[in-house]
Amino acid sequence: MHRLTLTILLLTLLCACRREETPDPVPTQPALEVSAPVQAPLSEPQKPLLPFESCAPGVWTVEGVVWRCGESVSVVWGYAVESSSVSARELLGGFKNSMERVREEDILWKQSTLGSQRGAAPMLTYAFTERLEEMPPRDVRVTGVYAVASAGASRLRTLHCSGLPQEVERICGPTLGELALGGAPAHLMPGDKNPYAGTSLVPMLAGRQVIVPGGCQHEDHVIDCGDSQLMWKTIEETDAPHLEALAKDEFEATLRRSYGDEVRRRKRACELLGREVSCEHFEVRSEQGQILFAAARAQGQRALIFCFWQGTLRDVPQVCQGVLEPR
Repeated sequence: MHRLTLTILLLTLLCACRREETPDPVPTQPALEVSAPVQAPLSEPQKPLLPFESCAPGVWTVEGVVWRCGESVSVVWGYAVESSSVSARELLGGFKNSMERVREEDILWKQSTLGSQRGAAPMLTYAFTERLEEMPPRDVRVTGVYAVASAGASRLRTLHCSGLPQEVERICGPTLGELALGGAPAHLMPGDKNPYAGTSLVPMLAGRQVIVPGGCQHEDHVIDCGDSQLMWKTIEETDAPHLEALAKDEFEATLRRSYGDEVRRRKRACELLGREVSCEHFEVRSEQGQILFAAARAQGQRALIFCFWQGTLRDVPQVCQGVLEPR
């Protein structure tokens, strides 16, 4: 489905406004740096680690602060989001669904809580075996912990720790527990100014937060989840008729140049941010590609919105749910 994905991305060129350059996006789930676990001598059992004892100073990313700990562990302290826009259950479910979409391996899941006190953070633990294409190829077991903690004043934070099992067992519990209680030691926080401060750390559409599922990447007004994408562009009211027609007609022409008679287009009733609208439904039958396009006014703004995924019309991806979906 790579050709269709690239075709969808060409749509960003149809909006007659230049997008400001932004830093390269950082994956929601940072790439795991895997190396062979360090074996401790049998006669000297490893002692429990204090929180952040083995971690290097953190760095800013679009998803929060990231620390590298030990030989393989990555710890992510997410930015706070309003609990009125998304629940802890939705954040956990979005992460689980995204992991299962982007990974080919079978994932073993377990639901638990972080901490035993009242108000403990709901948590998912997971494990899978990853094939490393080295010489010779080898299988490595990877485990992780994903939790959602209160950030005070009706706000939530995601906490994520992953790596090799031996290190995850020693590092993740005390480290995430420290983050859930209030944060990392000051000397391990990034020393430079947050380059993402003042920018849209959480994507916004018509004044509403758009949730980025775990495992997805976002830059400006595009959320890319591999086999599904959501993109939108707010436009001036005076430009709306021209840009809406251009987006629909030129987009269809681009699809037909690549897929010919495999493309079907029809009008359909959709829901945009909880409001019923008329949208265009494009289907590429040979690729099982579904694309919804809507151009509508929402909360005082005019917007062009596209949702793309592979599968049937009923398989609306997590990234588009609650934003743009068929009725």
